[in-house]
Amino acid sequence: MMKNQVIDLALASVAAFGAGYIVHELVNNAEEAKRQARRMARRTRRAGRRVKKLIITKINSFKKPVEEEPIEELFEEEIEATDLPAEEAVAAHCANNAGGRGLSVLSAKW
Repeated sequence: MMKNQVIDLALASVAAFGAGYIVHELVNNAEEAKRQARRMARRTRRAGRRVKKLIITKINSFKKPVEEEPIEELFEEEIEATDLPAEEAVAAHCANNAGGRGLSVLSAKW
């Protein structure tokens, strides 16, 4: 009878060790999967940033450089070129540049 108890105890301890080892492996696999997921997320973000930079660079390469003309200087030259008083020159300027809307923006007296 004693041998059966020892054998049962040995089998139970081996089964417990096996179950513990299986749990240990499952935890390790889960941790490794978590690390791999984080790595993939980092790589994806980096790749996304690179693609975004590449797209922006490509879009910017199609843009033509535009010469900016100082608006105030043109406006002053236009006023000086006319013999009208300043108020009428402003109204004429607005009419020319507003598509014929006239003094809709500048309806108040200066």
